Amino acid sequence: MWAGLVPNLEILIIMDCINISDETIAAICQMLPSLKKLQIQAYHVTDTSMAYFGSTLARENLRVLMLHHCWELSNQGVANLAHGLPNLHTLSLSGCSKVSDDAIEVIAEQIRGLRYLDLSWCPRVSDAALEYIACDLSDTLTHLILD
Repeated sequence: MWAGLVPNLEILIIMDCINISDETIAAICQMLPSLKKLQIQAYHVTDTSMAYFGSTLARENLRVLMLHHCWELSNQGVANLAHGLPNLHTLSLSGCSKVSDDAIEVIAEQIRGLRYLDLSWCPRVSDAALEYIACDLSDTLTHLILD
């Protein structure tokens, strides 16, 4: 896989790979300065890896981040992500079961240009999160997925 991480890669989709870890996210953020879209289904990615998205390379171009079934990702990791990538326009946290209303509040406050938000299969997200979204993202959000 490492040989495929060429610097001008703009889209990377990794689905259902059990060996994706924090180190993989670090390598992606360091080696792919042109990356615009990252879609990952990774069960063992933790909060630690979300801090890597604040690096200069990831921060410059990444606009679409889709995290699916990142079971170890909590509110702290999402907060790191929101602070590191304020220019995202698409974010999916589908199946990130530890994410709650507190994380959605930070997203709504930090990622002001968000147009697409997928919170499907996030059982700890409640009506309070919808209030944050309505207050802070009503001007930009065009897609909201709840399931």
